[in-house]
Amino acid sequence: MKILIPTDFSSHSEYAIGMAKSIAQHTDVQISLFHSIENMEVFSDKNVDENQIDILQNALDSWANEKINAVKQSFTGDNIKCEAIIREGKFIDSVAAEITSNGYDLMIIGFQGESENQRTFLGSNTQKVLREFDIDILVMNAPFENFNFQEAVFISGLGVNDHNAFLKFLRFIDVFDIKEIHVITIDTASYFSQPTLVMVEALKDFKTLASEKNIFTHFYKDYSIESGVRHFQEEFNIDIIGISNVKRHPIKRFLFGSTVELIANRTSVPLLSINTKSKS
Repeated sequence: MKILIPTDFSSHSEYAIGMAKSIAQHTDVQISLFHSIENMEVFSDKNVDENQIDILQNALDSWANEKINAVKQSFTGDNIKCEAIIREGKFIDSVAAEITSNGYDLMIIGFQGESENQRTFLGSNTQKVLREFDIDILVMNAPFENFNFQEAVFISGLGVNDHNAFLKFLRFIDVFDIKEIHVITIDTASYFSQPTLVMVEALKDFKTLASEKNIFTHFYKDYSIESGVRHFQEEFNIDIIGISNVKRHPIKRFLFGSTVELIANRTSVPLLSINTKSKS
């Protein structure tokens, strides 16, 4: 598995790095640490001395190299393969180019939700990553402390791609040796028009897909999907969440928000946003 970890060397970045270290100790992975440096040439038309721009650029490059190599050295272990990548340019553009050129199975990114300043580098860019990139993304909203997960939940809207997304989720959480896996569909006032019995029957397909697993299905009622996820997580002491990232039209996203982004903004447990466009 090839894992890309964007980092700005903040405490929030450590959330992703801690998870990656634990995964690397339990399975064969290749870690790519990624940092994007804003090119100082943006100041060239602002009457700033070019020598000062070069000095600032060199200092920034040196600092970034020192920081990312220190993180790389922290990945210790005989079987852990880790590389450090630094690119110049805007974060979204440079990380998009990295994904396109090298191909990754998973991105792990640290994020601080609504409880802190949303203008932080990773805070604003994590939402853009979830919105724009067709790659599985594990969002870490808190420090990773215990690899011994017990309970997982997959959120399904019973869409056409949810079965494949569920199978991808199962493959990912195999490394954690989860004891119980829940599949929930959340009934809100505006979301479902089908009778409850129909929804309950549709959920049974997930048990068939993973008959060897300890699967529990739920048709859960709440006033919104994100609040339903939060309440379910608290009720069942969930350790990790999985959801298919269905991209909304920009107008719908503006009016109603993105379900994945809203959940990422409010949960404190790892959230795996599953790309339904890639191979299952």
